[in-house]
Amino acid sequence: MTDPTALPDLFALDAPEVGSPPPADRAPVRPDPAAIPPEELDDRARQAVEAPDEETASRLWGVLWRTILPLEQWYFVRDASDEVRPVAVHVNEQLAIPVFTDLARAQEFAQDGHGGAERVFSSPPEDVLSATEQLESSGIELFVFNPGQVPFGAAPTVVRTLARDFTATVTQTQQPAPPPETEIDLLAVSAREHMDDVPTQAALWQAVFALEHWFFIPRGEGEQMKPYAEQTSAGPAIIAFTTPQRASEYAQSLELEETDKLLGIPSAAAIGALEQFTDAGIRIVHFDPQHASFFAPVDRLREMHAHATGTEAAQETEV
Repeated sequence: MTDPTALPDLFALDAPEVGSPPPADRAPVRPDPAAIPPEELDDRARQAVEAPDEETASRLWGVLWRTILPLEQWYFVRDASDEVRPVAVHVNEQLAIPVFTDLARAQEFAQDGHGGAERVFSSPPEDVLSATEQLESSGIELFVFNPGQVPFGAAPTVVRTLARDFTATVTQTQQPAPPPETEIDLLAVSAREHMDDVPTQAALWQAVFALEHWFFIPRGEGEQMKPYAEQTSAGPAIIAFTTPQRASEYAQSLELEETDKLLGIPSAAAIGALEQFTDAGIRIVHFDPQHASFFAPVDRLREMHAHATGTEAAQETEV
């Protein structure tokens, strides 16, 4: 396991530290005004950790991540070196960087055998997440948030993906959505505006299941081929498309290789194909993220298909 002292110097050397005179153009570390009360954050973390089922857990984890990702600052404790870099600790045999969502908790941790409050420094989340590859190549396996209270965490690259997903969601809500181009786009907009209206939701999925094929971006070759997946705030998701053009456009936007290769699966058979990936952690199928953007839990697709069409979907198909 990598020695914590071998971590790269990932933060600016003039990062402000509590208890030390700040440079003339920098303010000392102060509480983040965007932070919610610590007890409320603990409640959200506890609810997510103790969720009774996967559907509830996905929703509660989404709420929790949407709480901490927009914070202006995350707080860290500097290690024993002369550089401004975070201390690393072992959590369940994994090397982790403690991250704190408020100043007081960082100071408390620092005073508990980690050099004192003067070692606390802060950094904007986006600056930390820009160094995820360096962190993981140095042996860091986790960001663990608020150790000592109700800790929770994830791999640095997963947190970065969640942050990008959150930013994209915020951007979409701040900008006009692209005009609907297809009947399914119109149905998805209506379903989003009438979340509790069963006939409106059913109309969307009847149209989706009526498609001759669902399209995917293939990754890998031969028996190792899998549909492209992303980590989203709702959980790991396979990205699906209602037209081959949309799949190709999305692959090109991600600058993926071989964007001309697509995978089309008959919609009824696609349900069985997607179910094969639940053991790998896939929970969601997310359609047309750059257009109408709608999704469903994979483990409910078969029930939804039967309700929408009155027929049974194929149990499985080769991908």
